[in-house]
Amino acid sequence: MSASALTASLERAAHGHRAFADVMELEPAARAPDVDAAEKRARVFWDDIRKCRWRQILGDHTGAATARYQFPEGGLITLFPLSGAMEADITNAWNWGPIARDEGKADRATLKRVLGKLATALGAQLLGGDETLRFERVWETKGRATTLKGEDSATALLSVVGAFRRFIDDLPVLGRASIHVKLGAAARPSGWGFDWRGCSKRIGKVAIVEPQHAAQRVVEKLSQRWSGKVPTADHYRVELFQLAYFSAGRRVGQNLFEPVWVAKLAPLTAIGTGQVIVVPATR
Repeated sequence: MSASALTASLERAAHGHRAFADVMELEPAARAPDVDAAEKRARVFWDDIRKCRWRQILGDHTGAATARYQFPEGGLITLFPLSGAMEADITNAWNWGPIARDEGKADRATLKRVLGKLATALGAQLLGGDETLRFERVWETKGRATTLKGEDSATALLSVVGAFRRFIDDLPVLGRASIHVKLGAAARPSGWGFDWRGCSKRIGKVAIVEPQHAAQRVVEKLSQRWSGKVPTADHYRVELFQLAYFSAGRRVGQNLFEPVWVAKLAPLTAIGTGQVIVVPATR
């Protein structure tokens, strides 16, 4: 199958195209972790965090890629100054036991409602004008034990993680989950975090390239990864081709949100690997 078939598959999968989109300037990277802001946001999940002492165990306040703080009862918070991201984990949550000893009896409707309530409370501190937060998906961790006699227990539901996506003017901000929340036993939050770069101002509009031309850019960039060879639709299946903004890694500074086309490709051969290709969306 030819490369043109892969281009056509991308074009058919294209979502979110519009004639123009905004370019936004982002808040400058911090020189040090913003502990005060992190504490305020952590109160959504951990009411008594203001009573705790932020004991730093890794990193420093000189612009390091991360700074990690430890709390009583296994609490651990990692701050990423260059992006403003935050990751929190209660490391001893496994002591709480499973959410349900039989995952078939788990109240998933309640779990999803709790995930949404917590993510919405955190998002309320982060959302700006023309921004929304939308549920994306849930991951589940399960486990099963076997006795010495070879008898299997019921499959237990150990934890769930809900991912939520930020949208700006109805365009998603792709990259890591914008907000994620993890629940353990009794639907208690056992981990959470966000990847959310603040927008300081809009600096203009740009014309958006048509999906066909964007697809060609994706195939050209992919061929560069193939050392000049041209991949085809026999090599990849298109999982996503979306007009979006893209947030770089948590340890990376970023100055702008510019519209891009993001392609997610799944391999169709045993030796292939999945690919995420980001190309400019401007004409």
